[in-house]
Amino acid sequence: MKTDLLCAISGYGMVTGASVLLAAFLLFFISKKRGLYEDFAFEALLFVIIPALLFARLYYVTFDFAANGTHWTAGMFFGVNTTNSSLSAFGAIIGGFLGICALYAFNRYLFDKDPDKYAYRNVTLSQLCDAAFVAAIFALGVGRWGDLIDNRSMGTIVENDALKWFPMAVKTGENWYYAIFFYEFLWDAVTFAVMLAAYIGKKKSYDGFVSCLFMLMYGLGRVATDGVRVGTLWLIEDVIRVDQMFGAAFIVFGLVLFITYLFGARSAGKQLFLFVPDSELTNEYYGAKTSRVNKPSLESFKAKKSKIQFADEDNQEDNDRGIGDDDCGHSASDSDRSADQNSYGDDAKEE
Repeated sequence: MKTDLLCAISGYGMVTGASVLLAAFLLFFISKKRGLYEDFAFEALLFVIIPALLFARLYYVTFDFAANGTHWTAGMFFGVNTTNSSLSAFGAIIGGFLGICALYAFNRYLFDKDPDKYAYRNVTLSQLCDAAFVAAIFALGVGRWGDLIDNRSMGTIVENDALKWFPMAVKTGENWYYAIFFYEFLWDAVTFAVMLAAYIGKKKSYDGFVSCLFMLMYGLGRVATDGVRVGTLWLIEDVIRVDQMFGAAFIVFGLVLFITYLFGARSAGKQLFLFVPDSELTNEYYGAKTSRVNKPSLESFKAKKSKIQFADEDNQEDNDRGIGDDDCGHSASDSDRSADQNSYGDDAKEE
């Protein structure tokens, strides 16, 4: 019997925690690669982890008790005196997105307060979401292996003896069950590879495109796998499950965003392609900006500083050699101006 949600340490919880930690390191790497400010990964973890956990539990509790007609209590929310302390991936995504929105609002507040000091915080919500969703799909994929430890995310019983092998299926008791967790892991891995290539590949995607990919691909995977999963919540009995409904909503929302970019490009008379090289990362496109954002790199600062030093050295050498100066120490240009003034005065006298 499962114990308190806040106290229980299960294999599922340990794998989930490890996946979040690895995703944080990944977020630090990819956000730096894309040009976001250095503290973004740490701040994202602070802003995201609490709402993600709360909404992951709230999502499951709300739909579980609504389906079973159980009276909702705070004790049930925290897993006290209940055998089910499940969390929901969709709830975690929703809570994490709200956390990213809060981080965006925090950045806007600081930037508006002092634009010069906090210029590097002048980032868009789509830039933050793109980075966060790449890390999120990584954590979701790795976290699926926790389902194996706790015998979660299983499908129906396998009748075909040719399919009774791991990881195609998992044996529990006397029966073999389809390993839905493994199918989701494979799909999440494919989704992660596509999103990562679009985000930090040789040609970077425009801001918001990676978020569209996440919505479309993750939603599609959940609609497919939740149709054969055992033990998930029904929205309409034997018709559609709750997670399938949210998966379909993700697909629709991702398509709306994607079409918005396409029509934005067409109305602006621009070509309909979605990737740009590093040299064009500051151009506006599809109604969104793709930028290696806001904070000058150390290399560009050093290059600018070296140019100034070389210019100062050249001027100093010219002064030491007396290039362009007459015997009295005046420059040739000063002598020319003086001669022009004298000739103008002589002409005036003759008139």
